[in-house]
Amino acid sequence: MRVRVAADGVAWAVGEMGALLQSTDYGQKWERRRPEQDTAWNDLALLGDGQIWVVGEFGQMLHSTDNGQTWTEHQADVESSLMAIAFRDPLNGLAVGLEGVVLSTQDGGQTWQTIDSGVAVHLFDVVWDAARGHWIVAGDQGLWLNADASVTDIRHGQLDSRDMSWHTRALPTAEGTWFAGANVGLWTGEQWRPVSNPTTPPAE
Repeated sequence: MRVRVAADGVAWAVGEMGALLQSTDYGQKWERRRPEQDTAWNDLALLGDGQIWVVGEFGQMLHSTDNGQTWTEHQADVESSLMAIAFRDPLNGLAVGLEGVVLSTQDGGQTWQTIDSGVAVHLFDVVWDAARGHWIVAGDQGLWLNADASVTDIRHGQLDSRDMSWHTRALPTAEGTWFAGANVGLWTGEQWRPVSNPTTPPAE
């Protein structure tokens, strides 16, 4: 399940069996915004002005223009599941998924183009790093991927050749990008600095 938080106590959550839930009281109560169905929704993007995009299994997508009151179903031209979606502004967005799938839109989601990511590794998260002016993608096997605003210059690599951990979250900060998943660490752009696990006290 993934949760996205908006202003004034509003939050959305997506998950298995078509879970698409909304809270308007800081998470105290949740209401389902779509009927239960045999589909996993993996992520959503809140664009403001009632615009919401949801991505899920087998290239399925949902779009709402009225803050979740009604939904339009979309099918991306991919068979792989989409795992994450983000927008850098109301028009330009990126969705990523299994088997290295990357989809780009420049018209607010009216059309989506398949982008050659150069990798076949599963991609689990995408975020726009406004300070550095590029997209950041987290994936399996220690993969990182960066793309410029127009998604024409894509670069990728491994956080550490000795670390094949998967990461499902990326968080850009002033000091670098934090990746979280099988482990947690900071990627400076040149060096991977994993956070050590706390030492387990010996059994008495």
